[in-house]
Amino acid sequence: MEDCSKDSEQIPPQKEALSAEGEESKDVEENPATYERLIELLKENNIEYKLTTHKPTKTSQESADVRGATLASGAKAMLIVDHSKKFNLVYFLCVMSAARKISWKKVKGIIGTKKLRLATVEEVIAKTGC
Repeated sequence: MEDCSKDSEQIPPQKEALSAEGEESKDVEENPATYERLIELLKENNIEYKLTTHKPTKTSQESADVRGATLASGAKAMLIVDHSKKFNLVYFLCVMSAARKISWKKVKGIIGTKKLRLATVEEVIAKTGC
């Protein structure tokens, strides 16, 4: 597995807790299939878990704050798109420590392309169902 994060650039910790309360968020109709499958897998494998609910968060730091955890304890997943071939988009899921920033240069080198971007909200929903 390749490390696609910047070597020395970590996201600095926030001094104040962030909150999504009161912030407007774009309403997106979600498909619960991914959530339901994940819960099913946890139960089938007798894995203990803690289920919490909260308003949507916009950053990894906000997510960590809501969980009452450190930034480094979480992961972030980004759906990225190789759009080097105009009519043949290729999607990749990049998962990394929430405390790191993506190195586009490294990811481009690993994939072997020069044209990468983050997927749009519509693309994420179409590819993941959530």
